[in-house]
Amino acid sequence: MKNKWLDLLRRSFDDHLSRPDQETLKRVLAESAELRSEKRRLTDLRNLIASSSVESFRPFFTERVMDVVAGRRQTRTPVNGWRSALGEVFRPVAIAAALTIVGLLILGLSISGNLSLEGLLGIPEYSLENIVYAME
Repeated sequence: MKNKWLDLLRRSFDDHLSRPDQETLKRVLAESAELRSEKRRLTDLRNLIASSSVESFRPFFTERVMDVVAGRRQTRTPVNGWRSALGEVFRPVAIAAALTIVGLLILGLSISGNLSLEGLLGIPEYSLENIVYAME
């Protein structure tokens, strides 16, 4: 069985063949038992796929697949679970909190005039009075 006959047989299922190709396929099918069995196998396989696909896929599955193949993706993608939703909500809050913390750090450093962690946090300097008071 030649590859061009197999190709012609496969194209006959999905494409419209020209009249000479149809006649060639008909003649070759009449002559070759192997090609006839291949046609039966392909027909059975296509029928099996067609009967099972209705039950296992959501409506418009074919159109969605063809859109992806053609590069026409949907512009709006659904949220993928609660982690994505939480991330979308939390991101602006985290940015605002980070900016607030940076602002408070700058304000604390400018007011204390002391570029140390103790000055930033408002911890008084060590003095004898403070140490005695802490020990009592």
